[in-house]
Amino acid sequence: MERFKKNQPLYDLWYPDGKLVPVDRARVAFNPLEPKGSNSGDKIFQAKNLFLSHCQIARLARVNEGLYDVLSRFWDGPWETSFILQIDPKYKDQIRKSAKAIATDEDIKNLDVNPKWEKEDIPMMALIENIKTERQFQPKLSILWSTGDIDQPNPSVISLDKWASHPNSLYSLWVDSKDHLDIMHKTKLPVWLPFRDGPSSDDLKASDKNFQDLLKSKGTYKDVKTAATTMTQVTKTSINVVKSYKRTPDQIGAMGGISPNDLVRKWWKLGQKEKAAEWLHRSAWSYGGLYDGGKLNPQSSQVMSNLVIGTHEANTLMIRHEIFVKRLAEYGKDPANKGVTVQVTTSLHKMFEETLPEYAWFCPRLHYKVETLGTPDVAANFTYDFYLLDRRLPTRLELDLDELLERLAYGWGNSDFMTL
Repeated sequence: MERFKKNQPLYDLWYPDGKLVPVDRARVAFNPLEPKGSNSGDKIFQAKNLFLSHCQIARLARVNEGLYDVLSRFWDGPWETSFILQIDPKYKDQIRKSAKAIATDEDIKNLDVNPKWEKEDIPMMALIENIKTERQFQPKLSILWSTGDIDQPNPSVISLDKWASHPNSLYSLWVDSKDHLDIMHKTKLPVWLPFRDGPSSDDLKASDKNFQDLLKSKGTYKDVKTAATTMTQVTKTSINVVKSYKRTPDQIGAMGGISPNDLVRKWWKLGQKEKAAEWLHRSAWSYGGLYDGGKLNPQSSQVMSNLVIGTHEANTLMIRHEIFVKRLAEYGKDPANKGVTVQVTTSLHKMFEETLPEYAWFCPRLHYKVETLGTPDVAANFTYDFYLLDRRLPTRLELDLDELLERLAYGWGNSDFMTL
């Protein structure tokens, strides 16, 4: 009744990606356009419009999938800041050429042009502004064609921190250090929170004993050993085959029925029902399985040696890199080898030089090595360290920029790889 009095939607509506529909847009769904006349044609129009409105309400009012909807994991919220978008100059000509061919006159006409932008960059910025309008997070952007650290001539006045980078270093985002510190320690927005506390050596030993005891009590005990490395060869075929498989068992089942939150509850001082930890795949389920001499076995991903405990945020950052790997396998070209093969190798490491014992289910740093085999048109050979207690949540805008700039620089298409 309170919502009715305020002329608000009677209940929350959700976009398919898990984002809440703004009130002004949601209100339209409850108030379809009325026809001006009263003849039969107008009544048919009214009935059809009302029917479509109800269909929209039924679609948007479904239960929000929350953490289980991949896109909803990526942060999108109001925060006023500015970024420097630093793009690899190797792709300058190609990006400008592609953007000029794609951007419409209407896109450019509606653009609020920054006088500091180069004329040749206006079509690209028009496309970027288009994707920003779909997000709550809309930082101001300036462009810099360079690689490496940005020259900071007067850090006492303004200093810059690298906010994020494209998995293959196609671009980076830089932010004012002050804004960076504010987001971490003052605003408390969930886009970047301080690290979760790691366990003491005694706490970790106690948790491991608890882990082993739980396995025994559930009748799922076996000698759990750390895999020195995991390796997967990702191809267009492997990522398509796995789509028809159901995870059997799921992650908790693969870990003997043990919830990750039960193991870290004491470390992180979680409430009894609070959830903050997840079982992370070292090699993603959606890659199609661990390497087995060329045989495809998606279920091989669902084993203890391929799972490790970490934060929700660290898992989401891994997903961003996994999406890139799958797009490379999908769209990369290597005629000599009938498609691109991306080899992903993982290994577990300590954070620094601490003397924590190593267990199969816990290690603070996951080392990720990505290599393209053969002679692909887009090479990706990089390493990345995921800190599994990290709480830097990638933004939805970063995901959008990844796809747009990959399209402009590499010629890749749009696709749906939003699976874990």
